[in-house]
Amino acid sequence: NSRLTYSYIIEIIEQMDNDNDFLIKVCEGLLDLKSFCTNNKEISILIHPLKILSSLDQPAVRDKAINCLKKLAEGQETLSTNSTIFTCVKTAANKTSYSPRVVAAALIPVTYSHVTDKKQEELRKIFKRLAFEENSPLVEDLGLKQEAFKSVVSKSIIRSDLLEIWQSFITDPIDIIRIKALECAHFVASAFKVEETNDKFFKFIKQVDPNKKSWRIRYALAECLANIMHKLDKDTIKKEVL
Repeated sequence: NSRLTYSYIIEIIEQMDNDNDFLIKVCEGLLDLKSFCTNNKEISILIHPLKILSSLDQPAVRDKAINCLKKLAEGQETLSTNSTIFTCVKTAANKTSYSPRVVAAALIPVTYSHVTDKKQEELRKIFKRLAFEENSPLVEDLGLKQEAFKSVVSKSIIRSDLLEIWQSFITDPIDIIRIKALECAHFVASAFKVEETNDKFFKFIKQVDPNKKSWRIRYALAECLANIMHKLDKDTIKKEVL
């Protein structure tokens, strides 16, 4: 019965791939089926149709499917469900189109805590690779993705991998990417001591808009400074911020 239901769901998705409202309802329906599953194997069957929905080039459907995949994995501590999601991440991260790579970036924190150390290392490499790719999927909702990843990795990973990603984004020539970096600076700054912040963060933030031509960056900068003020020493605040 589960195989028949699975095939029927896939057929519906293929026939209705242009109807956003309907496909969003399909996502919600698939998540509702979780309560009727009696084991992780049955829950794993629901992952593939949601993976297909999350890879569509319709942002509303994609975001709903990603959220449903996250909720599907909640409370599933065994490796069967999360190994399936781990496989989804690996497959999606290697796609050339944008939507699958967005899915990979969003699902890495979901499975990270529930897989082996070796697979965790692989997920960190994928996250880092996605960050440095052209048209990086991490730029979309960068703060949320950085925060989600930060919540499942050790402080040493934040101080190395996430810092490197942030420093790359804050010096990017594209305004919107630098703005995104300003918006999530406090997530990464939380892993550092006050005496470290100037060298690791503030020297980059000072140069975020050297020509002072972008009003959007100035607005984001003001909010960023308010969020990291507690991480700056008094001299820096007095001489540089005020």
